[in-house]
Amino acid sequence: MGTQAVVSVTVGGRTAAKVVCGCNGMNAGRLAEAVRKLKVIPSSGEFFEMARDCDLGCGDCLVAMDAEMIVGGGGGLDPDDLDGGRYRATFDDPRFNPRWARGTADHVEVVDFPIPVEPAEDLAALAEEMG
Repeated sequence: MGTQAVVSVTVGGRTAAKVVCGCNGMNAGRLAEAVRKLKVIPSSGEFFEMARDCDLGCGDCLVAMDAEMIVGGGGGLDPDDLDGGRYRATFDDPRFNPRWARGTADHVEVVDFPIPVEPAEDLAALAEEMG
């Protein structure tokens, strides 16, 4: 059984936040359920802590991100890959695992809040409004 996971939060189908990990991916469903109960878009810092609370990933592999910020990565990931590379470039695809060039993960969960949003830059304002 594979351990890679991606858990994304979308708003009207657009990615608002994403967690990626390389281990303990079987706990992705726990994180998705916690976000559903939250009923708001978590910040990248909140999403990171929620993932840790759900035993998703580890200090070296867990990454949480939103449209503006990337949290985590520990010592196991190249900062250039996080900031300007595949993580940021593939953020808009809620199912894509940026840990691998082919983008696959064994455990993928997408939590969609069906609220239509126009431009992606409005997501942060919407998150504030909802929270």
